[in-house]
Amino acid sequence: MDWQREFKKRPIIVNLFAVLVAAILMEVVWGLAAGIVGGVAISRDPEFQKRVTAFMKDRGVDVKVSPDKGKAAYEQLSPQDKKNLDDMTRVVLKGANWFAVALSVNVIVYGLTGFLGGFFARAWLLAAGIPVWSLLTNNPVVRFEWVVGLSLFEKSIVFLLPLAVCSLAAFFGAAVGKKRAERKMAAAS
Repeated sequence: MDWQREFKKRPIIVNLFAVLVAAILMEVVWGLAAGIVGGVAISRDPEFQKRVTAFMKDRGVDVKVSPDKGKAAYEQLSPQDKKNLDDMTRVVLKGANWFAVALSVNVIVYGLTGFLGGFFARAWLLAAGIPVWSLLTNNPVVRFEWVVGLSLFEKSIVFLLPLAVCSLAAFFGAAVGKKRAERKMAAAS
């Protein structure tokens, strides 16, 4: 291992940038994952669907309208009705395996940012800092509502496994980046 390469300016800058990318990706991937998990949980619970339909009909909202009109109808609800509807939804979503979701999201985000960081930096050692800096700046382990309820052991796994994945992905990304740079130099000469 070339220790001087690991701590040059380029790897430091790339890994700091990777922390920003990880924060953005965390929002996007969590949004996708929560949307998918929520959609599946709601679609598999016909009792919940009946309760929501009855709730909305009681408030005079036609439940068979387009999504745009449905959103407008939701906005017309009183704050108390919105809270009641949100509470009903939370009960259904509590049944999801949020540990698996959080672990998957973190592995995807940090695996991708680790690989790309290693690829562009052509160094991998500092990539372990991406999840650590994210924990200190964005705190993806406890920032999302459904992860807060996980046990300390589960939160530790949600942090430590992606840390290992990020480092391993950065190692492979650095290897690919170095080979690519060597081929470019060989082709240029």
